[in-house]
Amino acid sequence: MKRKFDKYWGKVDINKLLLIAIVLDSRYKMEYPLFSLFDLESNTSKVNELHKGVKDFLIHMYDVYKVADPLTAQSYKG
Repeated sequence: MKRKFDKYWGKVDINKLLLIAIVLDSRYKMEYPLFSLFDLESNTSKVNELHKGVKDFLIHMYDVYKVADPLTAQSYKG
Protein backbone atom coordinates (compact mmCIF):
# COMPACT_ATOMS: atom_id res chain seq x y z
CA MET A 1 0.00 0.00 0.00
CA LYS A 2 2.91 2.35 0.74
CA ARG A 3 4.26 1.84 -2.79
CA LYS A 4 0.89 2.78 -4.29
CA PHE A 5 0.69 5.87 -2.11
CA ASP A 6 4.19 6.97 -3.12
CA LYS A 7 3.40 6.29 -6.77
CA TYR A 8 0.31 8.52 -6.88
CA TRP A 9 0.84 11.01 -4.04
CA GLY A 10 4.50 10.87 -3.15
CA LYS A 11 5.63 13.50 -5.65
CA VAL A 12 3.88 16.84 -5.65
CA ASP A 13 4.77 17.70 -9.24
CA ILE A 14 2.61 14.94 -10.75
CA ASN A 15 -0.54 16.34 -9.15
CA LYS A 16 -0.89 19.68 -10.96
CA LEU A 17 -4.31 18.77 -12.28
CA LEU A 18 -5.42 17.91 -8.77
CA LEU A 19 -4.18 21.30 -7.56
CA ILE A 20 -6.16 23.04 -10.30
CA ALA A 21 -9.28 21.08 -9.35
CA ILE A 22 -8.85 22.15 -5.72
CA VAL A 23 -8.53 25.80 -6.73
CA LEU A 24 -11.71 25.56 -8.78
CA ASP A 25 -13.59 24.16 -5.78
CA SER A 26 -15.37 27.15 -4.24
CA ARG A 27 -14.53 26.01 -0.71
CA TYR A 28 -10.76 26.23 -1.10
CA LYS A 29 -9.72 28.83 -3.68
CA MET A 30 -6.02 29.58 -4.15
CA GLU A 31 -4.87 29.58 -0.51
CA TYR A 32 -5.58 25.94 0.32
CA PRO A 33 -3.25 24.38 -2.27
CA LEU A 34 -0.43 26.62 -1.05
CA PHE A 35 -1.11 25.58 2.54
CA SER A 36 -1.28 21.88 1.66
CA LEU A 37 1.83 22.05 -0.54
CA PHE A 38 3.87 23.29 2.39
CA ASP A 39 2.69 20.22 4.33
CA LEU A 40 3.78 17.87 1.56
CA GLU A 41 6.98 19.53 0.40
CA SER A 42 9.74 21.09 2.49
CA ASN A 43 11.42 22.85 -0.45
CA THR A 44 9.94 26.38 -0.39
CA SER A 45 11.12 27.33 -3.86
CA LYS A 46 9.49 24.23 -5.35
CA VAL A 47 6.21 25.00 -3.57
CA ASN A 48 6.27 28.59 -4.81
CA GLU A 49 7.06 27.38 -8.33
CA LEU A 50 4.11 24.96 -8.28
CA HIS A 51 1.80 27.62 -6.86
CA LYS A 52 2.88 30.09 -9.54
CA GLY A 53 2.46 27.42 -12.21
CA VAL A 54 -1.12 26.72 -11.15
CA LYS A 55 -1.91 30.44 -11.04
CA ASP A 56 -0.31 31.06 -14.45
CA PHE A 57 -2.22 28.14 -15.94
CA LEU A 58 -5.54 29.45 -14.64
CA ILE A 59 -4.79 32.94 -15.97
CA HIS A 60 -3.88 31.44 -19.34
CA MET A 61 -7.12 29.42 -19.42
CA TYR A 62 -9.12 32.57 -18.62
CA ASP A 63 -7.37 34.41 -21.45
CA VAL A 64 -8.25 31.56 -23.84
CA TYR A 65 -11.86 31.71 -22.63
CA LYS A 66 -11.92 35.50 -23.04
CA VAL A 67 -10.84 35.19 -26.70
CA ALA A 68 -13.34 32.39 -27.36
CA ASP A 69 -16.32 34.23 -25.82
CA PRO A 70 -15.54 37.92 -25.34
CA LEU A 71 -19.09 38.96 -24.40
CA THR A 72 -19.31 36.62 -21.43
CA ALA A 73 -15.76 37.35 -20.31
CA GLN A 74 -16.43 41.09 -20.55
CA SER A 75 -19.34 40.84 -18.11
CA TYR A 76 -16.94 39.55 -15.44
CA LYS A 77 -15.02 42.46 -13.97
CA GLY A 78 -13.28 40.29 -11.29
